[in-house]
Amino acid sequence: MKKEKFKIDFPSDEEIARQISFIVKEGLPKKETFIKQVYTIYQQLGFRFLFPNITELTFISILIAIFLFTTGLQAREYFEAESGSVYTFIFVTSPVVYLVICSFSWYHMWDNRTYELEMTCKYDLFQLTAVRMLAFSIFCFALNTVFIIAMVNSYHHISFVKAFLISTTGLFLFSTLTLLVLMNNKSKIIKISLLVGWIAVNLFAFIWSKNFYLLVLNNISISVYAVINVSLVVLYIKHLQKMMQFRKTEGVA
Repeated sequence: MKKEKFKIDFPSDEEIARQISFIVKEGLPKKETFIKQVYTIYQQLGFRFLFPNITELTFISILIAIFLFTTGLQAREYFEAESGSVYTFIFVTSPVVYLVICSFSWYHMWDNRTYELEMTCKYDLFQLTAVRMLAFSIFCFALNTVFIIAMVNSYHHISFVKAFLISTTGLFLFSTLTLLVLMNNKSKIIKISLLVGWIAVNLFAFIWSKNFYLLVLNNISISVYAVINVSLVVLYIKHLQKMMQFRKTEGVA
């Protein structure tokens, strides 16, 4: 009795490629957008865990804003004599609240020994830091806008649009520099130098070459400031996205 021969129909190369593509697509986790990642972290962890010291941060921010506004009023004679100097004041002080609340948040984390714990959680330190820095920058942007409105009402010779763009430039320039240092340097000294040195460097530049400094800030057109702002915001968001993808072994501190 003859045995029957089974004929196996092998799939074509196109079918094999299609099946492999399907398996890879279904097997790998779908890549979420940055906004979706932020929302997922917020939804799963909650506001209280992401910002455990929000009361202190809000109180400190309001105090700093009041102090800066009072300082701006005390310098009325100087600002009115040097018409462009108020823009310098706005540029230099725009990231101060961001600087302080970021520093306070990091200090709170290290002081309470939560650094090692957060590095071992489902969402590690880098992802939490990215979400917090995004929230801090949005908060400071809103606070700076209120500050600019108050300054414009006090000094009628300054332009709201120009003051707003200069303030936003200072804020996101400093924020982006902070991210670059956090992601590319592990030295605490360099990080502290960045946080402390912003105001010192700007004040030194202003005192050393006041005319040049005022010339640069005051002669840049509004359209150029707008382009700079958009570029800095895009760069800032991209670096936040990179920080979200950082591995736990990289280390921030």
